[in-house]
Amino acid sequence: AASKNEFLYRFINNVYSEEMRRKDITFILLLSILVLIFFRKLLNPHKIFLGADLCVYYPIKEFLVNNIKEGIFPLWNPYVFCGAPIFSHSAMAGLFYPLNLTFLILPLDVAFNYSVILHVLLAGLFTYLLGNSLGLDRISSLFSSIIFMFSGAFVVLLPAGTPEVLNGITWIPLIFYLFDKALKDDKKGYVYSVLTGMAMGLQGLGAHPQVSLMTIYALSFYLLYVLI
Repeated sequence: AASKNEFLYRFINNVYSEEMRRKDITFILLLSILVLIFFRKLLNPHKIFLGADLCVYYPIKEFLVNNIKEGIFPLWNPYVFCGAPIFSHSAMAGLFYPLNLTFLILPLDVAFNYSVILHVLLAGLFTYLLGNSLGLDRISSLFSSIIFMFSGAFVVLLPAGTPEVLNGITWIPLIFYLFDKALKDDKKGYVYSVLTGMAMGLQGLGAHPQVSLMTIYALSFYLLYVLI
């Protein structure tokens, strides 16, 4: 066991030097600081990032959280028109989306704010990972992350109060990273294929269907590009 651990340690150090690790950690910290500065007002527990559409999301989330905390798994929402199955608006509810666990832990308004910060930061980290995988140097990957995090896809959509669109866009760079690995890695391609499916599953659980559909279209075009 010791020899295997020693071999693994040497392999990691050969492929991924200490200097590279330090740079990655530095850039990840920088991305985190930029997100916290940009969304500093969301750190105030007495404020909420309120957009028009959030007036629809908030009551649904409150209904779900209150029921789950009381040990009730809600299948029916009696407060929408004459009542509706909860899965008819599954994207807004995000009932099975793992990152929505924060809504069970934190107060609802705080959870909405922190969810925005978390997803924007993850989008930057995933873009940094994708940039490195596509052969960009670390500085270029860093700037790609910053551009994506503060692009119109996030900054313009956020005031509208559509968290589920934000959730879906967050996973796109990771999906492309894993899909690219699946196409180009002859030895572990099947592993990356499974991971791609898992990432797309997470996206589907937390996003509007059209975000997942557009991601599939984009992957199809990228597949054609690689094959041609």
